[in-house]
Amino acid sequence: MATGVYVPSEIVVDLLIQKIDSLDNRYFVIEGFPKNLENIETWMRKTVNIFHTKLFFFFDIEKSLAMKRLEARSLVSENPED
Repeated sequence: MATGVYVPSEIVVDLLIQKIDSLDNRYFVIEGFPKNLENIETWMRKTVNIFHTKLFFFFDIEKSLAMKRLEARSLVSENPED
């Protein structure tokens, strides 16, 4: 969101479920999700009978390194959110 506030997990998960259901492929890597533990808990609760989630990746890096990488990404990306 433009104000820097996260979209509620319920909405994000519902949108992801809707999109995934519309596709033929059943194997996914979803970049940028989950953002927090609440996202994971909501995903697991809402998809337990729909999808088989094998794992979530969490990259633990220093904030300064993450900022450096994000700044470099924003220079080459056409995505306005980068």
